Amino acid sequence: MNDATRHPLDLLPFLVNGTLSAAEREQVERHLAACAACREEAGFLRALKDGVRAAETAGPGELGWQRLQRALRQDGRSPRRRAPGWMKLALAASLGAVVLQTALLLDRSGDRVYRPAGEQTTGAVVQLRFRAQATEAQIRALLQAVGGRIVDGPGALGVYRVQLAVDPGDTGALRRRIESLRAQDAVVTHVAPD
Repeated sequence: MNDATRHPLDLLPFLVNGTLSAAEREQVERHLAACAACREEAGFLRALKDGVRAAETAGPGELGWQRLQRALRQDGRSPRRRAPGWMKLALAASLGAVVLQTALLLDRSGDRVYRPAGEQTTGAVVQLRFRAQATEAQIRALLQAVGGRIVDGPGALGVYRVQLAVDPGDTGALRRRIESLRAQDAVVTHVAPD
């Protein structure tokens, strides 16, 4: 390497981590004495190495906390004052929606069921959960065989509400339909009266 003409940029990382041979180290240090740009690059690499070491000793939460503190010092303002008005409105609206949904979920007074106008409610209702592998054709055939139709679902647990063409007061007929559904274990995993 000619010290005057060639910059040892490819050797600087090895100088910083201490893995150069004695002869290479001597040549690079001689070049650094005469070249401000390479000295600056070596300084950057040393700072980078020190930063990586510091990051290894501090946990990720600590680094995030340090970044936040630095950002706050540079900004000079409290994060509380930085929230725009629209964000406060969005938060208030979200909170209102959560309160309304909670109130609706908790209001289960009686056995009141809301149905669309004109819907006929003749028949007993059962809960069904179909196998994940069940095809639409298998489900349709099963529902036709027991005189059922899906009236709700699937819920969060994959449960459907199915209305059966059977008098809700005829417990014997309802029990026979439920047993018939349970026998279809290739299509159904759960059957229970609603």
